[in-house]
Amino acid sequence: MTGPLTDTELRATPVVVTEQSPTAVADVVVAVGVINVQVVATNTNRKALIISNCAGGRIIYLRFGATAATTSRYAVQLLPGSTYEMLHPAATMAIQAIANGDGGILLVHEFT
Repeated sequence: MTGPLTDTELRATPVVVTEQSPTAVADVVVAVGVINVQVVATNTNRKALIISNCAGGRIIYLRFGATAATTSRYAVQLLPGSTYEMLHPAATMAIQAIANGDGGILLVHEFT
């Protein structure tokens, strides 16, 4: 076949789209300070992830993978009151965090 497809040809083959909705959610509060902590472990079943910085006055830095987060080596900077969303398809690797002082708090919602 050469040339562009006709409307009839485009409609001739149905495309099946299967989307899997999350079936469970884990809500966790994670304390974050000046020493790196793992926020979530690697999870190949993860569909979505929402992380909120609930600590007034603390900036929290996130890093993806097994390497520790630092205030100079990070992927996401969460200001106080801000939220980071990883919607479907979400990365399945571990996430690390560190704060610019003690007293940081993350509220984590992991959907599987």
